[in-house]
Amino acid sequence: MAREFEVEVSSSATPEQILAAFGRTEYWHDRFAEFDNHTVLDDLTVDGGRTEVVTVQDLGHDALPSLLTKVYRRGLTIRTTETWVTVEKDVVRGELVVEVTGAPGSGGGTAEIAPDGDGSRMTFSGVVAVPVPLLGGKIESHVAQEFTLHIPVIQ
Repeated sequence: MAREFEVEVSSSATPEQILAAFGRTEYWHDRFAEFDNHTVLDDLTVDGGRTEVVTVQDLGHDALPSLLTKVYRRGLTIRTTETWVTVEKDVVRGELVVEVTGAPGSGGGTAEIAPDGDGSRMTFSGVVAVPVPLLGGKIESHVAQEFTLHIPVIQ
C-alpha cells in the first residue's frame, strides 16, 4: 500500500528565480553541504525552460533511521530525478521520480510553483511505496513524514 502526502510552502523567491537556482550546479552543492545528507549531483541538464536534475544519495546502514535498520541490513542508494518545466509565463511544474537500490521501495510526486504576492507558493503531492509485509506501512508513514518536514526547510 502506498502512502500519499502533500506539502505547501511559501518562498520570497519568484518561480523564475527558483527555476534559475535549480539550473545552477552551485545551488545543488550548497544545498547538499547545508544538509550533509550524503547526496551528490549526478547530472544537471538545462534546456530553455526545462531543467532536469539527477541526484544520488548513498545511505550507509549507520545513516538509516532505526526503523529502517530493522528491515534493511545494508545501506540504501536513492536516485532522484527531478524535471522542472515552465508551463505558463509564471508557473513552474516539477515531476520527481525516486528509485531505491538495496531495498524494495520507490516514490515520486508532482509540484507546482506559482506566484504568490512578491514570491511564490509551491504545492507538492507525493507518494511513497514500500512493499514490505508488516512494516511497509510504518516505513511509508515515516518517509512521508520526513518529506513533509524537510521540503519546507529545503525550500
